Amino acid sequence: MMDIAAHYAHEDYTKRRKRQIEGINKAKAQGKYKGRPADKGLR
Repeated sequence: MMDIAAHYAHEDYTKRRKRQIEGINKAKAQGKYKGRPADKGLR
């Protein structure tokens, strides 16, 4: 039973990650996404 739940959790994660990447790529194409700024205080 846990295998089934783990499978659906992984499938959901994969779908959400794919949609996130698609959205980021779309925003980059429009020039609206520059990524996370570097934290220079840590280095």
